[in-house]
Amino acid sequence: MTNMVEEHASEMEEMISRMNPKALLADGLDDAFVGMIERANGPSVACYDRGRIIEILQGDGDMSFAEAQEYFDFNILGAYVGDNTPVFLTSFDDVCPCGK
Repeated sequence: MTNMVEEHASEMEEMISRMNPKALLADGLDDAFVGMIERANGPSVACYDRGRIIEILQGDGDMSFAEAQEYFDFNILGAYVGDNTPVFLTSFDDVCPCGK
């Protein structure tokens, strides 16, 4: 079974190259890609879902939830490399137990 990213990979690549061909993408996190963020006075950049990244990092039990969060905070979120660096969406559902 193919995932949504595989099914729509060419459309995603087209959108990214049209909006910002210099946009940086996060390696190995295609399943967490949610779209592009448009900013005034700045380039459009790739946006990834933080909760989905944590799930990807946990994989088949490779990391605990706490280890995945720490890895994300230090190695992914902390890896700013300029204006074309991706951004990460933390949804309300990820931080508020009231919706669950």
